[in-house]
Amino acid sequence: MSVYAKLFTDIQKAVFPAYNSEFAENSLVKKEGNHDSAKIHSYLFLLLEIIIYEYRKKHATIFEPLKGDKALKHLFFTRYPSLLQVLNSLPLESLVFALLKDLSPENLPQQARNYVNEIKLNKDSSGIDWSLKVNWNLGSGEQTLKMGENLPEI
Repeated sequence: MSVYAKLFTDIQKAVFPAYNSEFAENSLVKKEGNHDSAKIHSYLFLLLEIIIYEYRKKHATIFEPLKGDKALKHLFFTRYPSLLQVLNSLPLESLVFALLKDLSPENLPQQARNYVNEIKLNKDSSGIDWSLKVNWNLGSGEQTLKMGENLPEI
């Protein structure tokens, strides 16, 4: 299993309960709750985790490691420096909206891009419910992604 597949599985296990659904790797399992929206939400978190990880490798410093959503906020600040005063009050939904161009799979490393492009999502889903409290903290995927650092590209 690739580090991206492991991370996506970990994220889905955390996100699905918020949608009253249970994650099962076997697609033949009966799906309760809003399975499609949970998968889309998990997909977004996977993209965010990879983007944060790659951004941190380039921009983090010893005195500011850009942990959690700080990497996203720093990216936002570099794009929109005049909006510094509202930065800390922006919800994740607004950060994602403002950074849509940066959150494209085309901006991922090739191996990550290959993996995320294989994920099948239901385009007719109702989408992400931003009001839900999801048991995932941005930046939590760092250790999983680090495991793939020294693996050869396939």
